[in-house]
Formats: sequence, structure tokens, C-alpha cells
Amino acid sequence: NGSASYTASGASNLTINGNLRINTGVSFGTSFSATIIVLGNYDQMSASTFNIQTSSNNNNVQVRGNLTCQGTITKSGTGQPMLELNGNVNQNINLTGGSITNNVDFNLSNTSGATLLSNLVLPYRYTITSGNLTLGANEFTTPSINQIGAPTATANHIITNGTGFLKILGVGSIPVVFPIGPTATSYNPVTFSHNNTPAHFSARVETGINPALALPIYGVHAINRTWNIQASAAVSMRRLH
Repeated sequence: NGSASYTASGASNLTINGNLRINTGVSFGTSFSATIIVLGNYDQMSASTFNIQTSSNNNNVQVRGNLTCQGTITKSGTGQPMLELNGNVNQNINLTGGSITNNVDFNLSNTSGATLLSNLVLPYRYTITSGNLTLGANEFTTPSINQIGAPTATANHIITNGTGFLKILGVGSIPVVFPIGPTATSYNPVTFSHNNTPAHFSARVETGINPALALPIYGVHAINRTWNIQASAAVSMRRLH
């Protein structure tokens, strides 16, 4: 019981051959300039903190198993850390009761993809190197998406296969692409920009036409998709396609 604080540093890669577990009440900080590699699951309990970077170093924490966090993942230093999912089978993400704060880059680099088991809010950026992120009934919120791996019909997009939305914060006059698709084999993105004060936009796409249209209608053609789009404020659209 109680609390405990631990710090670590190093210039060589650190490989954890099993799971990394941060227990309740633990504060763990690192100033690593190299990569921390977790070959198993990442499991963080409530009332705990993992400070990925406490100094000016740019480091990477790689997780090859599932990511479960009920505490806080953050950074306090001036360096730019990355939390990367890079397994070779689908990885589950569960942040029920947990959070990611400050400028931690969240990177998916797994061709088998990842699945949300809870809502996920990123304060900085979501980087897509490879793999699809499946939302299900969960909402995924981020201010920015960095598409290193070009999204295709089968890879590197966000799957809105349920009621969950992709929510991008602060959309304004600069066009923002929502890299979404209803399945792992369908990519149907939408792009927004507008002329008003930046607003938050949420989008998902589903297979089929909802509500249904009585086809054929003379002079009307439709594709078999429905986009559900929501905005945090009334805006005058500049671009929607």
C-alpha cells in the first residue's frame, strides 16, 4: 500500500521480455534517449503515472502486446516521446479510467491493426505508420493525424464499424482529412474545412444508405455509403468532400 516513485535513464535500448506492469500509487519517470521495448502487455493500474520523458531526449516506448491504462501516461520534459504499438497481431487498447496527457505522440505501426475497447482521447497527435484502428462503439478524439503510411482500401485507416466516431479538434480553414472506412477492406474518407472559428468535427461512415432511398430515382445516383457528420458549432462549410 502507499506510493512509490522510480526514475530510470539510459542510452541503450531496454527490452522487457514479458509484461510491463505499473501498480497503483507508483510514479515511474524516464529520461531515456533510447527505446524501451515491451514484448508483452502494458498494464497500468489506477492512481499511477508513467512519465515517458522527463528531460530533453526524444525517446520511443514500443508495446507489442495489449495496452491497458487506468492511470496517466504523460511527459514533463521538453523532449518528444512516442508511444508506439508495433505488435504482429491485433492489439487491444483500453484506457477506461486512464488518460494520456501532454505532447505524447501515439503511433500505430502494426499491419494487423489495433482495436479500441474504450474511448481514446489524445492531446497531441495520432500517427499512422501502418495498420487499421477499429473503433466499434468507442469514440476516438485527437487534434491531429499524421499519416506516414498512406491509407488504402485495406490498410492505414480508421474503421468506423459501429457507433463510434473519429473526432478531430480545432478544424478550421485548412482542409483536414478524416481517414475513415466502414470495414478493413473499404476506405471512404471525408475532408472538411470552413470559414468560421475552429470547431470540433466528428465523423463515421457505414455501409449502406441510411435512411434508405427508394431506388432507382430518375436523375439521382448514390453510392452504397452513409456518412454521419457532427460539428461542435454551426459553421459555414468551405470544403466538404
